[in-house]
Parts: sequence; structure tokens; C-alpha cells
Amino acid sequence: MAIAPRLSDELADGRNLTMLVQLRWLAVAGQVATIAIATLFLDIKLPLVPMGLVLAGLIAMNLVSRTRFRHWRWAAAAEMVVDVLALTTQLGKMIGTQQVTCEKTDTDRYGRSIATCKAGDVSINTWMVRNGWAVAYRQYGGEIYGANEDAARNDRAGIWASSFDMPWDWRKAH
Repeated sequence: MAIAPRLSDELADGRNLTMLVQLRWLAVAGQVATIAIATLFLDIKLPLVPMGLVLAGLIAMNLVSRTRFRHWRWAAAAEMVVDVLALTTQLGKMIGTQQVTCEKTDTDRYGRSIATCKAGDVSINTWMVRNGWAVAYRQYGGEIYGANEDAARNDRAGIWASSFDMPWDWRKAH
């Protein structure tokens, strides 16, 4: 039986960085689509200039990644940190200075609280599911989360830009 040759660390790092850049392009497209839908069709007031600046930063990071960082061993890890900060900033911009309120709606079978959280009139739960940063816990979330998850999956937004195990499947396996 033939054994596949091991990839060099440099080649593996380059492939990881390439995949991260491709995923970031999908994430940028998903964020643009979500911001447009929220603003144009759902009449949600968002801070478009700051959110646009975050997207511009991600686009700039993509453009320089393959040229400036391709030989840096920790480029993919550093860029993932940048992505997390960018997404945190987007969520922070969506919330702004609005008061965040959470209301417990149920308790799951493990005793964990199920809650809905809002920033002003905007549901943070729905926003996260629609942007692909959370999955719908359909047993407790009802159809609103399911429809938003389906839309995020169709747009390949956030986590839907790649493959992953659903949290409940992962917990069963581990």
C-alpha cells in the first residue's frame, strides 16, 4: 500500500491561508447581502459607514494576504484573530449604545436557560442566526430561527461557508 507523501509545513500553511482567504470572501459577500437585506427590506437602521469600514478592512486583508503574509508561518492563525475581531465589531456596531435585554423563555433538558436577547427592537438571536454566526435550536426557537438559518445556509453566510458538525451531533460524538 502506497503512503501519501507528507506536505511540507510551508505548503500546508499556504493551503490553510488560501482556504481562509476563500472563506473570508464568502463571509464578506454574506455580510454585504445581510446588511443590504436588513437595511433595504427589513427597515433596520444600521451604522452603515462603520460596518462598511470593517468590511473594507476584511477586503484589504484578503488583498494583501496572498502577497505579504504567504511566507509567514502564523499568518492563518493571525488572520483568524482578525476575523473574530471584525465579527465582534460588526455585532457591536449592530448593538451600538442600545440597551441589551434578555428574557428567559424556557429551560432545556440539561437545565440551561433558553433566552431571547434584543438590542432595542432588533433580536440578537435572529441576527446571529441570519448572519451565519449561530445555528437555530429549532426545538426552542420556532420557525423564525429556522427560516433565518435556511436563508444563511442558502447565502453561505458565516459558518455555512464551510462544513461543520451541528453542535448537538458533535456533543453526541464526543
